[in-house]
Amino acid sequence: MNYFISARIKLTAWYVFIIFLISSLLSGLYYFRTIQILDFQAYRIERQIRNPNFFPPNFPAPDLQFLQEEFESARGQLINQILLINLIILSLSALASFFLSGATLKPIQEALEEQKRFVADAAHELKTPITALKTSLEVNIMDKKISSSARKILQENLIDVNSLESLAKNLLSLASFDRHQVFQKSPISLLTVIDLALRHVSPLAKQKNIKIDKIIPKKPPQILGHQDSLVELFVVLLDNAIKYSPRSRTVKFLVSVSKKNIKIIVADHGIGIEPRHLPFIFDRFYRADQSRTSQNTPGYGLGLSVAKTIVSRHSGRITVKSTPGSGSTFTVILPQA
Repeated sequence: MNYFISARIKLTAWYVFIIFLISSLLSGLYYFRTIQILDFQAYRIERQIRNPNFFPPNFPAPDLQFLQEEFESARGQLINQILLINLIILSLSALASFFLSGATLKPIQEALEEQKRFVADAAHELKTPITALKTSLEVNIMDKKISSSARKILQENLIDVNSLESLAKNLLSLASFDRHQVFQKSPISLLTVIDLALRHVSPLAKQKNIKIDKIIPKKPPQILGHQDSLVELFVVLLDNAIKYSPRSRTVKFLVSVSKKNIKIIVADHGIGIEPRHLPFIFDRFYRADQSRTSQNTPGYGLGLSVAKTIVSRHSGRITVKSTPGSGSTFTVILPQA
């Protein structure tokens, strides 16, 4: 909703700006043309007055200063009238533009809201069968009677199911954020949030023999926020760092504190991201070039979109720096409680 309000205001501003340019151009042309006519008439009147045959003999020569003053007064009145007319035009155009921009964006907004409802409903409906399928696969993998080849196939299927489960979870998260559900914010411990996030990603880190190097102040200040969402934020960043890092590397997790903010940095030494992709990596369903997707890394390009949304809902900001072949560094800045 806030996005459409912002878009409506911007669109209104563009409409008013265009109308202002057109009105200014026409007003300028009208002003200069009118001044030309006034100057020409003043010249004609002055010539007639100066003509010796215009007045009777022995008639005293008139002072032409009053004529210049009258024309200067006419110029001033003309400018005032043009400014008043332009002010009225801009006021009316602003109201009309605001109405028109709302009418223009309304079908788009309705279509987007319908799409969001569909995605949320689809993700919700998928969640139950995916969970059931995952449980069934895990049970069959543990069955000692099945062959090693069958177990390998089931394990590969389980990876795909986990990926689908992550997709459904991210879609539901984005749907809840899109509905602007109110966060029950409260002062929470940053250490608690970090510990919970590390527990989530520790199995994947152990699987790839990746060490997470933490540098955290002993007593970091509290954050005013929603604990589950912040845990999800750090899980997304750490999960990405682990996924795109080669085996037996180190992922850095750094926390620093300033007067008002808390800075969290997640840095890896993985394959990195090319500069042309950086402006789009927080867009939904966007995945970078083949160098990342060719690694068969599960994902659908929703994690970073979820991360950015969570940061925005906590009045923070997130940035990324990356060098292909050297790794990526994500920086999150959140306000203290």
